[in-house]
Amino acid sequence: MPSTKMEANGDSKLYRSISEVSDLVGVKPHVLRYWETQFGMLRPRKNRAGNRMYRPDEVKLLLQIKELLYARRFTIAGARRRLLDERKEDIPQVELGFADAERKLLLHRAEIIRMGITIKQKGLTLVPLRLYWKGNRVKVEIGLAKGKRLYDKREAISARDAKREMDRAVRTRA
Repeated sequence: MPSTKMEANGDSKLYRSISEVSDLVGVKPHVLRYWETQFGMLRPRKNRAGNRMYRPDEVKLLLQIKELLYARRFTIAGARRRLLDERKEDIPQVELGFADAERKLLLHRAEIIRMGITIKQKGLTLVPLRLYWKGNRVKVEIGLAKGKRLYDKREAISARDAKREMDRAVRTRA
């Protein structure tokens, strides 16, 4: 049994087993496994044997989940929503500070601003295409990328499968 409050919160050990965590949180191990399926932010690592190993931040999250479900009587969906809302409030949005950068970028300010606006408006992603050396500098070639829609993926998969079948038919005839 943990002797201090720090140990009870899971701060003293780097990883804890599911049985230790179930004792700390006060619920049975099958409940913890069920909560893993319901709360996407709860993803304990597994060791080589496949046993769940909980980190201190996951133990704190489990204590929050228990408090929401048992003490405050939230539904699972309501608790999930509350935790996601709290996460969004806690994580500040990252701003790229180009003005106070030590190193200069080989883009004009207007180009950087235009790329930032395009990324935000169209939901694109900035992707490094190529990394190379030029003299004593490392240069990165970047591009804006857009993910495929599900129907686009299905078309590409069916076209690839049809091409494979045609190639197989040609090989078997020859």
